[in-house]
Amino acid sequence: MSARKVIYYVHRSFGLGAGGLIALIGLTGSAIVFGREIDRLLNPHLLKVVPAGQPITLQAALKAAQNAHPDRTPSMLSVPEAPDRPYVVRMRPRPGQESYDQLLVYVHPYRGEVLGARTRTGHLIGFLERLHIHLLIGQGLAGRVGWYLVGAGGVLLVLLCLTGPLLWWPGRRKLRLGLTIKWRASWRRIAFDLHRVAGMYPLVLLIIVALTGAAYSFYEYVKPILTRVIDGKAAEEAPEPRSTVRVGMRPLPLDELADRADGALPGAPTQSILLSSHPEDSVLVVKRFPDEIGQYGRSYVWLDQYNGATLRIEDSRLAPLGVRLLDQWTLPVHTGEIAGLPGRILMCLTGLAPSVLFATGLVMWRNRRRAARRARARRLHIEEHAVAVKPP
Repeated sequence: MSARKVIYYVHRSFGLGAGGLIALIGLTGSAIVFGREIDRLLNPHLLKVVPAGQPITLQAALKAAQNAHPDRTPSMLSVPEAPDRPYVVRMRPRPGQESYDQLLVYVHPYRGEVLGARTRTGHLIGFLERLHIHLLIGQGLAGRVGWYLVGAGGVLLVLLCLTGPLLWWPGRRKLRLGLTIKWRASWRRIAFDLHRVAGMYPLVLLIIVALTGAAYSFYEYVKPILTRVIDGKAAEEAPEPRSTVRVGMRPLPLDELADRADGALPGAPTQSILLSSHPEDSVLVVKRFPDEIGQYGRSYVWLDQYNGATLRIEDSRLAPLGVRLLDQWTLPVHTGEIAGLPGRILMCLTGLAPSVLFATGLVMWRNRRRAARRARARRLHIEEHAVAVKPP
């Protein structure tokens, strides 16, 4: 068997076998590139407010959510990213529920009233995000299987992107022909041309989105390898700092803890506060410097929940190069956010390509099978005719 045939069978087998999964990941990815904007458009009653007066305190927002849902325990409070956005208080799932059954409670930042609540997957964009990240496959070990399946889809997409051009290459003289669609040809030829064009034009972006997505899915394996290669030593996760439990002392209000975090790491506004669930837990304040890449902050301050003492600081600007590449660059590159609105549009369109490739690949495969069956039928007919007319 020639090398080209081997490449063809590899490309066809993985394309047909994993093409549906890759197409699903691509379509959901395209949707969530602009997920925040779509969500605000569909749910303005939850996600848009009219600024009026002075904002309420962080503690007041947390209290409002707790009063509205006394059967739930809060795990995180997100600070409004703009004057017309609400506070979001995340409530832990009830015992026996999945992790994505967390309740998101939206609090008006000026009036202090609860605007409403929903689970993380109880709305369109949340559902698509979970589907894109782990295929909605449970939590624990089963949940990791979902992550790994998505990561495997990314790895296979890279393989398809490497084998596809080897089959596509038309030669230098016919290069332009290999990048055009003959719209006046038969539908079979159009499907063939669409497959080539949909694979070649976004080829580089497809490889980028596949590699960054796979790195995100296999994060716990990629990080030690990448940091060892780039930084000279594997990054190690430090144990979570602990608060010193003091008899008779109550946790400090969130506003005071946020002020302590600002003093420990000035210049980076607070994005969210991860609340303690046990008496000895610390409080984690997530902060974002204005020049950080991407919408999510990667600077952290751990505080003693009782006296506000700084237990640990992680400044995103001081992180080793390997850590920065994986933690700060992977997601913005994956979504195109690193290049602003044009980058997001390009990545949104790139996510549609796997669906076109899978659909046209199926058409091409069916055409080949039909042609092979017809050729086999003609050959049998000729052989039978030859036997029938063969002289005795």
